[in-house]
Amino acid sequence: MILIVRRLIIYFWSICLLKRHMPYDKDEQSYLSQLGARIRKLRKAKQLSQEALAFEADLDRTYVSSVERGERNIAVLNLAKLARALGVEVSTLLQEE
Repeated sequence: MILIVRRLIIYFWSICLLKRHMPYDKDEQSYLSQLGARIRKLRKAKQLSQEALAFEADLDRTYVSSVERGERNIAVLNLAKLARALGVEVSTLLQEE
């Protein structure tokens, strides 16, 4: 129960922050969305849920979800955690198509 409440608090807090402040221009937002789409594509290819990927990467599921939607400017260390959990190099995640 506590975990559910914690996740709801984090979710609503992140929604409030996004509504208040969207600091990215169109090109930056496009890049974040493309990065998120690559992460989602690799996750699905590995047949992992967001929760399973988050567990493997030691991140919160809501964080992974917001990265996949292009809502986060992901930190380098978190990008490395996701790459490791997906079994790819960080450079693979950063390649533009």
